[in-house]
Amino acid sequence: MFNITDISENLPISLQEGFSNSMREDFDYILRSTRMGVSHKAAKLVGTVLSDLFKPNPDGTFPKPPKDFGDDYCGSGSISVMSSTGRTSPTNNDTLVAYCVDGDNLNSKLTKMLDAVRMNRFKNVFFLTSKWDVSAVTGNNIQRLQDLYELRQNGVDFCFVLVSISGASRIPVILP
Repeated sequence: MFNITDISENLPISLQEGFSNSMREDFDYILRSTRMGVSHKAAKLVGTVLSDLFKPNPDGTFPKPPKDFGDDYCGSGSISVMSSTGRTSPTNNDTLVAYCVDGDNLNSKLTKMLDAVRMNRFKNVFFLTSKWDVSAVTGNNIQRLQDLYELRQNGVDFCFVLVSISGASRIPVILP
């Protein structure tokens, strides 16, 4: 399994800035390529969440977000962000941002994200992560992949984004 802090611990400041710029550009490309029905305001907020979530410390590591990370973004009315505890409040918007960082359990985060999508009927879902393991949707977890396909057939668009030292890239878990 890949963890971003394994590579980024000793980044010089210039590389940290390059990482942030690359991630922003990569996310813009990912967003254009998804053809998701995300409003401009929601897209901008998702990009801000991505930048804030993966903002490196001076030593190149990424801090664990506080338990209430995301609450400020949810107040905008354009997106919902699952907190570090995996809870999301009922909402009137159609875009969810879920995340899984180095210290989180990937399987647990995916399950909580799927539950939130079912309960709140989100149409656009971004799953931002600094670690990915294909076993999260294969083998004993194949039902999770089936759940993603069923939700996709019911009109939910998913975008899985892996953040690494070289920026952000889309994970082809389930594509339109």
